Amino acid sequence: DRNKATNDLTASTVVPELLAQMQGFETDDKNILLVIAATNRPWDIDSALTRPGRLDYKVYVELPNLECRKAMLKNYLKKAKILEGALSYLAEHTEGYNGSDIKNVCDSMIKIVINKEINGVPNYHLDVNDAISVLVRIKSSVSPQDVYLMEVFRGRK
Repeated sequence: DRNKATNDLTASTVVPELLAQMQGFETDDKNILLVIAATNRPWDIDSALTRPGRLDYKVYVELPNLECRKAMLKNYLKKAKILEGALSYLAEHTEGYNGSDIKNVCDSMIKIVINKEINGVPNYHLDVNDAISVLVRIKSSVSPQDVYLMEVFRGRK
């Protein structure tokens, strides 16, 4: 968890500076100001940033669903040879993982291939056992509490 001192420092320095910077931009018929911000903790956003005329629209990006996870896995593992069963296993067993978690899983899978090739196993194909061994070590970084808080924030709880 982030400590209170860090939150106080952010609230007292960063937020006013961001607001001042946003206020300093002028728009006309030829120029448009578009500010995009992202957070995985929207409940911690200072209310001064969400007033009308500042960050007006909120877009919720969910954790990747099965189809998205499979596409991400295929993309990250495109240079590795992976059996379809292993890819499906990874996609099915990474529910609740975010994009960086999935990238971490794929990096670990690629390390398996590299180690196999270093140890004289050419043309190695990743299989379900490799997927299991990686998922035993790499868990989702998204806490159940954050999922719950997001649902509360979205008005679903």
